[in-house]
Amino acid sequence: MANKFNLLKKTQLGDGLLSEVSKELKKSEEASDIVKLSIDLLDNNDNNQNMSLDDIDELAESILENGLDHNLVVIPSTNGRYKILAGHRRKIACAKLVKEGHDEYRFLPCKIKKLSDINLNISDEAKEKWALLNTNIQVRNNTLEDKLEIMRLADEVFSEMKENGIATESRRTWLANSMGVSESTIRDLTYIENNKTEELERAISNNMSLTVASAIAHLDPEDQKELLSKNENAADLSVSHVTEFSKEKKEEKKKASLSNDTYLFSQSELDNLLRTMESSAPESFVKDGSIVLKQTEYKKVLAAQEAIQKNLSKIYKVLEQADHRNKK
Repeated sequence: MANKFNLLKKTQLGDGLLSEVSKELKKSEEASDIVKLSIDLLDNNDNNQNMSLDDIDELAESILENGLDHNLVVIPSTNGRYKILAGHRRKIACAKLVKEGHDEYRFLPCKIKKLSDINLNISDEAKEKWALLNTNIQVRNNTLEDKLEIMRLADEVFSEMKENGIATESRRTWLANSMGVSESTIRDLTYIENNKTEELERAISNNMSLTVASAIAHLDPEDQKELLSKNENAADLSVSHVTEFSKEKKEEKKKASLSNDTYLFSQSELDNLLRTMESSAPESFVKDGSIVLKQTEYKKVLAAQEAIQKNLSKIYKVLEQADHRNKK
């Protein structure tokens, strides 16, 4: 994950905007200092408030057993305080340990980044957002919720760069390069962001996958609500579940739009008809695969088979005529 998302290693992007940003961030990285800072001087970053903060108890237990393996990344704030770029979960976990009497975690190793070292024509606020998203991309296993938040931050930075005339790529291309993902992923993330309901947003916060969330986002808002209300554990939903639900809703809506003297004979009903015929044979016949009949019995079977075929032909003929009429 780190190699995939580390913007400082993206040399293949040439001399474009992203490359220039990466060079400046690399300079800042090299100039950074690592110091021990009191946990009481570390403030959460408002731009990071929507990133997932799950499994804190498990993280605290891991830190207690194995120590703190990674530095926090911070930027200087006011009055001798610092804002966290990366390490919000670690700070909360260590604060929990301190509260439980493990005072050795009161002072945490922090890498200090300086926004003044990023020599780009964007505001300090945009520099902070860029450093925040870049740092989180490098050090986290990002959930879908995190990716949506990272894209929001990147989009805000891109908007300012575009206003300042230094954005040379399309939005989707720039965001894909910035986040280390494909343009199709940015397309799906954007669609989810623009079409998610409150119900889908809650489901996303419970570790829903990108493909499932994208499929649900393509449903009407009321259908999103109905599907998710029927499936309390949204993490168990698959794309096939969403596709089948969507198909059923479309048939329901099509039936509701018909007049009183019409009826929608769906493909599922036809499939059920054929399955009923197939399953009507006694199980013993199916298992044995053959049965000995007298000539008189065999003639009865053929006559019944012919009657079934005639009735099926009538059904198909009615359906074909109706289909032809609807296509005119």
